[in-house]
Amino acid sequence: MFKRSLMSVWRRQVSYVDRCPVNCDCGYPTADELRFNEPIDWKQNLNGTKVQPYKHVLIASDTPIDQLPAKAELVPGSLVHELDRFKRTKLSPTHPVLFSAVDIPGLKHPEVAIFPDRIKVAINQLDDVLSFYDQFLIPPNHEPKPVHNPFAKATTKGKPTTTGRTPIAIPEIPDKSVSFTTSPFTRPTVVICGHAARDQRCGVMGPLLKQVFTDELQKRQLDVDVGLISHIGGHAYAGNVIWLPSAPHQAPVWYGRVFPELVPGIIEETIIGGKIIKELYRGIIPETKA
Repeated sequence: MFKRSLMSVWRRQVSYVDRCPVNCDCGYPTADELRFNEPIDWKQNLNGTKVQPYKHVLIASDTPIDQLPAKAELVPGSLVHELDRFKRTKLSPTHPVLFSAVDIPGLKHPEVAIFPDRIKVAINQLDDVLSFYDQFLIPPNHEPKPVHNPFAKATTKGKPTTTGRTPIAIPEIPDKSVSFTTSPFTRPTVVICGHAARDQRCGVMGPLLKQVFTDELQKRQLDVDVGLISHIGGHAYAGNVIWLPSAPHQAPVWYGRVFPELVPGIIEETIIGGKIIKELYRGIIPETKA
């Protein structure tokens, strides 16, 4: 079947619409019909509930997202575990990096995709993780700073310090030069949190929204990938959806409280029209001058 390339219909993503069109005839359960073991937060203004990180690393999961344990980063020997365990010692607190496991057609284990760089990197050996940090995740000229610990006397070479600051133990980088294979990430993709073991609300909404997006995109003959992602924060705002456009000038769009009846509107307004829907948007909307 012929599918439309979105490059021919996208417009620059600089405009907003207040509300998402509602279509209750999609044949799937609506927000009023779904039941959860914890309530959805309908009161919180979603704007600003998710500040986009300096880098977002999507890690191709070799386990389906709805089968991951509650904390996927604690699985020994996994790529998620190896990447996550050096966050505190290698990363700058002013340049946070979010790691997420994904199950999407455009990414295969052991690949990762980095946003906003829009590149894919193959990490073929777990020993290469530290080199990956240095080459892709650490800002230029970054120097780790000691962490203040007011509850314990810090020591340096067995001697107490007078500053109360504990030098961070930085893991040594393996004495080898790693040459990573990189390629552009060009697939327009919708990812939905479906981390069932972490929260039942996302466990319900993830697979449901994946099917709805797939059906509605196919109806419009749009060539867009759809998949699931692990915990991204804000379970109370399920369903949590990230739109990853391939157009270089368009940033990822984070939405919350997405239900089946809103999917057609998101496709028309955001995926095709390039507009951000304010009532669903978890990012920060710049103030406009009167």
